[in-house]
Amino acid sequence: MNGKIFRAPPKTKPHKRAAGGGKRAADHQKLEREARICRLLKHPNIVRLHDSISEEGFHYLLFDLVTGGELFEDIVAREYYSEADASHCIQQILEAVLHCHQMGVVHRDLKIS
Repeated sequence: MNGKIFRAPPKTKPHKRAAGGGKRAADHQKLEREARICRLLKHPNIVRLHDSISEEGFHYLLFDLVTGGELFEDIVAREYYSEADASHCIQQILEAVLHCHQMGVVHRDLKIS
């Protein structure tokens, strides 16, 4: 999802959620396509989609809330990034990408930020 992500309202408990979406019809079509793809992907290194909601003309995708910041920010903030840390990080990313490919999904926008 390329749009703005925000913390979902408290009624989405018991789990913390993040939502992203838009109002235009084109946004709705993109979000529904993304939701169909995300429903295929069940992997510990891929954020989980919980719901696709249309309410009062707005369309939202509801994901697990992931905290901890961007990978790029973590890399830049460190004075030193060990080979072991880099290897572990890359392994997690590649496992997620492999799962996507096994499900017939190509990411097309993989980046560390």
